[in-house]
Amino acid sequence: MKKSIKSRAAVLFDMGLPRPFSKSKPIKVIDIDVDPPGFDEVLVKVSAAGLCHSDLSVVNGNRPRAMPMVLGHEGSGVVAAIGEGVENFKIGDHVVFVFVPSCGKCIPCKEGRPALCDPGLAAGGAGTLLSGEKRFRLNGDFINHQVGVSCFSEFTVVSSKSLVKVDQSLPLDEAALFGCAVITGAGAGIGRATALALLNAGYAVALAGRNIETLQATEELAGHNRSNALSIVTDISDPSSILNLFSEVKNQFGRLDLLFNNAGIGAGNSLLEELPIDQWKQVVDINLTGSFICTQEAFKIMKEQDPMGGRIINNGSISADRPRPNSAPYTATKHALTGLTKSTSLDGRKYNIACGQIDIGNASTDMTARMSQGVPQPNGTVIPEPRMPVESVSEAVLYMANLPLEANVLFMTVMATQMPYIGRG
Repeated sequence: MKKSIKSRAAVLFDMGLPRPFSKSKPIKVIDIDVDPPGFDEVLVKVSAAGLCHSDLSVVNGNRPRAMPMVLGHEGSGVVAAIGEGVENFKIGDHVVFVFVPSCGKCIPCKEGRPALCDPGLAAGGAGTLLSGEKRFRLNGDFINHQVGVSCFSEFTVVSSKSLVKVDQSLPLDEAALFGCAVITGAGAGIGRATALALLNAGYAVALAGRNIETLQATEELAGHNRSNALSIVTDISDPSSILNLFSEVKNQFGRLDLLFNNAGIGAGNSLLEELPIDQWKQVVDINLTGSFICTQEAFKIMKEQDPMGGRIINNGSISADRPRPNSAPYTATKHALTGLTKSTSLDGRKYNIACGQIDIGNASTDMTARMSQGVPQPNGTVIPEPRMPVESVSEAVLYMANLPLEANVLFMTVMATQMPYIGRG
């Protein structure tokens, strides 16, 4: 592609005009010129685009931007042309857009926080692509880009860092739907597996955990989906740390569609009568109180966003119903979590917030490695127990997450088929 092409686009000319917008008409659908892609840039034929509250925040003036601007930051399409230096895409690839590109060179990118890329955020604020250039024109004058995407146009030019390739079997109208998720305990085990599943399905995911190294390892495993991950160091036992987590999520994503309350710990194999009170409190703080505070903060975002609503999934346990020997803190908190799930489901109805729980038995993670060697049984024996792939859990969570908000899985049990659960108590 060596010449500009014509494209029909929705262009915002004035912010903050009075409602209803149908009368003040801040947006005009017009023909514009789209210049050829530059170095490391891609021309995309847009197939589908979603309207998000972030777009409306620009229209009503809550997020001031340079005018005029081609709107749209959630969408999908097909690669129509590529500029020099593009290595990871070819004509015909199906792609979804990423609204914060990652340069890979700035300090946040090198620290494993690509969603906080300095040049990417600066370009978004300035109405340019990551290169600092603009590829839209009207009567010879430049038009600004919205966060480097501008998918309310038949054709758009974006940085290759603003794209994620998706499987061609995924319908593009579904790929355009943008979901934002928070996963606690995302640095290992079930949390990591679920984060990877959600990222692969097109979600933007905030990875919460105590250790930045393990969160960054989760990002690395996401491969080309890494640009949709945001690692936030969080101590679920510390209320102020939880408040910071959800503040960051709101600032970076603008909304929250899914919370997976996954973080949890046990108290070892201590006899009930010898268990230190501090250890009991630590398990309660993380497994129960932390999940409650996360739920509170998710409610605050979900009930105010447009469209209103979202989904919360709690990681319960089969131990809540059939405890293992010497597991009082873990069992008590997981049993209480079941009550929290029911109350959240009830109290969330008025805000279109769905809540469900997944009870897991013997997923293959580092936490359950000891089961292969043998674990205590209620009859006093110690026997090995079978485990199941952790992906069986993450696929189940993904199924729950992808349901329309009109439907909800209130409780689901996923367990190793041969484990001694039925008949355990």
